Amino acid sequence: MFEPSMETLLQISSFFHVPLDTLFSGYDQTKDRLLENALHEVQLTYGALEEHQRERFCKQLIFYSKVLAETDELL
Repeated sequence: MFEPSMETLLQISSFFHVPLDTLFSGYDQTKDRLLENALHEVQLTYGALEEHQRERFCKQLIFYSKVLAETDELL
């Protein structure tokens, strides 16, 4: 079975002007504007990175998200 690369998915979402979650779920479930804006910024940044930078970018996002979740005083 063929699975498109992340770059291909980003190109499709850009072409149709929809976020990636819309491609995966078929409709936009995000009603939280703050979250929607944050995800949009992440997608734009990710799309502008070169392939070799993307994995590190994602790892850093996940790490930072976990740090924030575990450290109440940062939020």
